[in-house]
Amino acid sequence: MSPWPIPFHAFLHDMHNELLIARALTWRYVIALTLVATLATAAWISLHLVISAQKSTAAVVNVSGRQRMLSQRTALFSSLLVNAPPEGRPALRRQLREAADLMQHSHLGLIHGDPELGLPSTLSDTVHAMYFDRQKGVDRLVGEYLKAVYALLQADDKSLSPDNPLLQYIIAVSPTLLVSSLDKMVLQYQIEGEQAINRMQTAETTVWLITLLLLALEARFIFHPFTQRMRLTIASLQNVTDSLFESRERLRIVTENANDWLWETDTSGVVTAFSSRAEHLVSGGEMVGRNMVDVLGAGQESGQAGEMFGAIAAGQSYRDLVFPIRCAMGRTVWVRASAVPYRAKNGDFLGYLGVWTDITRSKQLEDEVRSYQGGLEKLVELRTLDLERKTKELAESEEKFRLISSSANEAIIIIDPAGRISYWNPAARSVFGYEASEALGRDMHELLAPRRYGEDIRRGFAQFGASGHGPLIGQTVEVAALRKSGEEFPVELSLSKLLLNGQWQALGIVRDISERRQAEEQIRQLAYYDTLTDLPNRRLLLDRLGHALAQAKRHRFSLAVLFLDLDNFKRINDELGHDVGDELLRGVAKRLTVCVRGGDTVSRQGGDEFVIVLARIEHALDASQVAEKILLALKEPLAIHGHLLEVTLSIGIALYRGDGAEGIQELMKQADMAMYSAKQAGRNCYRLFEG
Repeated sequence: MSPWPIPFHAFLHDMHNELLIARALTWRYVIALTLVATLATAAWISLHLVISAQKSTAAVVNVSGRQRMLSQRTALFSSLLVNAPPEGRPALRRQLREAADLMQHSHLGLIHGDPELGLPSTLSDTVHAMYFDRQKGVDRLVGEYLKAVYALLQADDKSLSPDNPLLQYIIAVSPTLLVSSLDKMVLQYQIEGEQAINRMQTAETTVWLITLLLLALEARFIFHPFTQRMRLTIASLQNVTDSLFESRERLRIVTENANDWLWETDTSGVVTAFSSRAEHLVSGGEMVGRNMVDVLGAGQESGQAGEMFGAIAAGQSYRDLVFPIRCAMGRTVWVRASAVPYRAKNGDFLGYLGVWTDITRSKQLEDEVRSYQGGLEKLVELRTLDLERKTKELAESEEKFRLISSSANEAIIIIDPAGRISYWNPAARSVFGYEASEALGRDMHELLAPRRYGEDIRRGFAQFGASGHGPLIGQTVEVAALRKSGEEFPVELSLSKLLLNGQWQALGIVRDISERRQAEEQIRQLAYYDTLTDLPNRRLLLDRLGHALAQAKRHRFSLAVLFLDLDNFKRINDELGHDVGDELLRGVAKRLTVCVRGGDTVSRQGGDEFVIVLARIEHALDASQVAEKILLALKEPLAIHGHLLEVTLSIGIALYRGDGAEGIQELMKQADMAMYSAKQAGRNCYRLFEG
């Protein structure tokens, strides 16, 4: 039976295999990180495309909605021009031309694109068909309408009368056919914008699912094999340590009980150690401190002693050389000598280890002693090599784990069965704000988890420490965590388990997903709210109006739609600038919001138009009271950038009385027509739609 628990060649083979496996796992990890980084980049690009598409859609919808307002404005100025006295007509002609020019510019931008307005240069097939392919396409309808407006501008004062055919055409087309066509264009733009966002959201979801799949594959094919190999490596190192102890014990027993003399020299050949027993002819006391040349004496330069000196001069080992030595009181003892040079880890020569066998009385045992001597030499060599390899492998294993964990972008934390943090990588410091010295040894539940989770986490960890199973082990979840500052933030947590020193420990990988949550909220805000006033946009308004109308029909109660348009807003915009105009719209939005109930909806449609939905009213007087409240709220001037601006509104009201068949578009159209009546009635007032 071999005295070694693990044959040396088998040990070398196992260590080589461990190195190959560690390299393979490292490459897997690098590839996995590369794939995750690629998917994260794809997610960012997808998010960028969603935001760009939303901005483009918002610009198209705003400009298209402004066309509707401009059609009404040109119709209003045309009517005022005909009915105004001669001295007031030049100003009205100028205002009518400005509105018509803006309408013409916006129309060309919608068809051919306009970078300044944020309008794309391409049209979808549906939008192109609505503009050009039909006999009454929007392009032809707008062109004919503007042609009539420009013709009316060219007419002299004598031909301007209420029965002018051009005026009759403008008044007939603007609130009906033209407004209806422009509404359809706005709706189509909104539908296409929603479809583009849905496609982007589908792509984002796909990227997210693939990322989750890759994380699961990482846990299955990288971290799980890695922990398995770590356990096997530790077990192998334990076996090597046990073997090393056994070998050392064997060497001690052999040294203390050997019939031979074991010795050691320094680099100059002086004996530094010498083992002997009481019955030996040569004692350690007489040998330690003497040079080997003195021990052998003169006349030994030839023969096998000469071979020994030659080997020493060359720094080589020698074996089974027979020669006499001089002992105390002139005694001569024949020995069979073997020795090997031993070196430091860096290769520096330290001296010789050797053995002398007394063959004076028992040369017949020469063969047996030689075999034993060779085995002892082998034992010493193996002990040295095993110790060096074990140290090297352990250092390499620790270095690999350190490199992998310190280069990871996610926080990697190891928690012992008592819930204390036993490992904390550099990324954990970036995520939570704690240095490793502040986190190690601390209770994870008190340091990182919000208080509301404390009891559940402690109960789960108690179960995990006892059985190695827990409610979150092997799962990836999104939870809240605490930074050092006390700030609560969302994280994605993946938990796996490790068995170290007979105890279950949890390995947690934590990712900060605050930016992802913020991006999702930004997308929702862009999709449903006006970017200037933060009021619901047309898309959210139609959704809420649809719900309110369905409830009104089901429960047979009334609701009201108020269409509001700022009077003379274009003049303020042109004279004081868009910054003042934008701030004015924000101020008006705030005042409108305080005039309605919490369950009502105030929405900006684009330009200077607002729509209010009163979700549930008892009778028409309620809507009239809200309109009066709004007009009263706007009597107080608004202070904007050093200007005191007096603003008035024209309000149109459409009612659903609980038993009608009106739909969303019909109510919006009725409110728009009522607002137009308020404009004609002198502005700064409201009108109920009377069908």
